[in-house]
Amino acid sequence: MPAQFHWENPEGLTFTGKGFTRDISSHGAYVYAEVPPPAETEVHIEILLPSFMESPRALRMRAKAKVIRVEPSEIDQHTRGFVAHSDSYELCENSTAQSELDEP
Repeated sequence: MPAQFHWENPEGLTFTGKGFTRDISSHGAYVYAEVPPPAETEVHIEILLPSFMESPRALRMRAKAKVIRVEPSEIDQHTRGFVAHSDSYELCENSTAQSELDEP
């Protein structure tokens, strides 16, 4: 599922990224990303969950999480990723969630 995220470095500069999830659990997610946040970084993450009914609405799963692991790619730059852990996620219904994640 599509994911977008952002974080700040120690100097206060904000970085953003997009990727796709591999696994999602009640306390975390693995995200494939070309430019993952560094390990031990606080990241704000939003994952688009598909609609399970014939409705244009989708659910967004949002959280402030900690990057607990970053995995470099052994194949190419498109398969690296990171694990983000959070104690809780917020689910939001939004009919424009898909278009927000699709923007460049």
